[in-house]
Amino acid sequence: MKRRLISTAAALTVVALLGVAFAGAAGAKTNRVLAFDVMTPVVMPYTGAANPIRDINGGGLAWEIGSGRGWLTAGGSLKVE
Repeated sequence: MKRRLISTAAALTVVALLGVAFAGAAGAKTNRVLAFDVMTPVVMPYTGAANPIRDINGGGLAWEIGSGRGWLTAGGSLKVE
């Protein structure tokens, strides 16, 4: 009985949080869900196959950028400048 009560409370909490998130996104002037104005370069230790991140090898050469920004919309569109 206790497990069922906890499971129901957790499910209702998740539904409530999702409802608030979607209502906020729908009522906002823009449908951006994530925005950033800082990016980081790929540095030497993460190039090649020596230190893969999530089983993905780094590029062949280290690189750097002067600036970067971007955003992700609720519809799944990603823009990076």
